[in-house]
Amino acid sequence: MNPRFSFAELSDQYEIEQLMYTYATGIDTADYELVDSIFVPNGEIDYAGIGGPKGRWNPEIKQWSEESLAAFPVRKHYITNVVVTFAPDRDSATSVTYWRAPMGFARADGSIHIFESGGRYLDTLVRTADGWRITLRTTAQDWMIGTLPEEMTAGSE
Repeated sequence: MNPRFSFAELSDQYEIEQLMYTYATGIDTADYELVDSIFVPNGEIDYAGIGGPKGRWNPEIKQWSEESLAAFPVRKHYITNVVVTFAPDRDSATSVTYWRAPMGFARADGSIHIFESGGRYLDTLVRTADGWRITLRTTAQDWMIGTLPEEMTAGSE
């Protein structure tokens, strides 16, 4: 009986899944240098699907993330359903990864406003000398439970 997947195929899948977990851990712990490690130099990210900017991760979106996420002492990303499609040469790939993220916004009175959203990361990846890296990440928010805090939506009507 021949195995359905080769060791190299399983290894590539595992390594790409680890990129997804590394991103979530870096964002949740405010370790933006860790997030740096998943992108190629000049890697891009499109946060338009969650109401954010689009651009190169480092420095533009990295700085935006550091500043905007500082207001969220509660942030937990749960990553599932990592589906990878490899190019025929197996040196590039695309992936779709589901995410779920409870978030807590710190209010001036000391309370925390909790809401939760979920969606997908749509990634384009390339194999580098340092392993798999993301060249482009696009976020797509599919649902939300609760509401954004008033402080975030004031003046946007």
